Amino acid sequence: MIWLLLILSLNAVIPTKWLRVAGVPLGDGISIAVYGLYLMRACVTRRRVGQVYWPWGLCMIVVTISPLIALLANRDAEVLVLTLRQTMHYLFIVLLFVEVKTLKHYRALLSMYLGVALVSSVALQVYHKFPELANPQFADASFRGLVAGEPRIFTSGAGYVLFAAVGLMVLLSESNLLRVGSVVATEAVLLSGLVWTFIRVFFVVLVVCLFVHVTLSVFGRRRSRRFAVSMCSVAIVLGLGVQSSSSVDSLVVRLGGLDKVVMAYEENGDTVAWRVAEATAALESMQGPLEAAFGKFASRFGHLDYVSIGVHIGWIGIYYHFGAVGVVAFGIMVFTLMRRLVRQYWALRNSGDRFLRLLVRAHLLLWIAFTLVAFGGGSFASGGTIIMLAILWHGTSLIEVERMQAPSTVPWRMGETRALYWNPRPRIGIAAGQQSLS
Repeated sequence: MIWLLLILSLNAVIPTKWLRVAGVPLGDGISIAVYGLYLMRACVTRRRVGQVYWPWGLCMIVVTISPLIALLANRDAEVLVLTLRQTMHYLFIVLLFVEVKTLKHYRALLSMYLGVALVSSVALQVYHKFPELANPQFADASFRGLVAGEPRIFTSGAGYVLFAAVGLMVLLSESNLLRVGSVVATEAVLLSGLVWTFIRVFFVVLVVCLFVHVTLSVFGRRRSRRFAVSMCSVAIVLGLGVQSSSSVDSLVVRLGGLDKVVMAYEENGDTVAWRVAEATAALESMQGPLEAAFGKFASRFGHLDYVSIGVHIGWIGIYYHFGAVGVVAFGIMVFTLMRRLVRQYWALRNSGDRFLRLLVRAHLLLWIAFTLVAFGGGSFASGGTIIMLAILWHGTSLIEVERMQAPSTVPWRMGETRALYWNPRPRIGIAAGQQSLS
């Protein structure tokens, strides 16, 4: 588990970019070495879990092919390295596969993630107090000007803070007042750092996830499954609407004149309309069947006064970075994950195991958070969000193996039981309900 903590810390809080070996930042060099070591360990393991991991493996194949094509096409080496620094974290799933074998280990991982998020929140406050330290050449932090006279700080650990705050929400419905008080205090520490990012979508995510959590808490046991799913859908739609603009008439003006108004980054770079225009420019820059199939990984594109190597709208970024092949691979992975989340929540929402009951709801909230963040940032090519996605995938995989593939029953309606899932070829010698990834 120490290597997991190291990777999380290097990606979120430890400033290592100033120390380089052969031009490679120390943090990246350590990450590459750790991933290589664990990849070899995973190759010699005898575990058979292809049925729960193959969609992620499909995405890893695509993420490997696109950089190779970029290398063969002699694209900008500097941009290639910058992009690979982020996408290499798809290999984080390998560490989870080797080290986090049971839900007990997974619980320890979540505690570790929370600890890193708390340190990241403190780091945000330090950078806010001393903005001169937020130097991209020194750490994964940058000073983005002033908002109402206050320094605006971006760090790679800000995403950790957001996802930790969302995951903790499930504990707010606990009956133990002392536990709720400690959760509120922890949330306050997290948000006190996150506020200095002034990233609008982060706070929209928090509001939407809190709304979904309250809805599921109030109606989850008394309404139908259809109602719960509908409320989640409404929450996502409302969140996207709020994210789009601070007011409805402003949204209409911006989107209505999108094809007529010149939109410079300096004036409109923080609006949804500009990001839609940016995504359009990225798609228009793709030429030829090769780029359509495998994307423009590690390529620059321009939009008026702005040049970028990635698309802010992460869902469009999948096609830009990995092409149509990537859209298919990631589509399969996302569909599989969403199906798992809904099925696991519905089956285990009233479980007698408190941790499992809270975990399936936390997973649901984290996926909603990830979905919304993907509309505001390049989530599928950003190290911190890739790591969160890997953790979410691995957690649902553990539940799938330990709880959902054993011949077991749960109450669906009063007086009725129904098999959750029947594995036609259960593992010999493992008691029902006790399977694990070991």
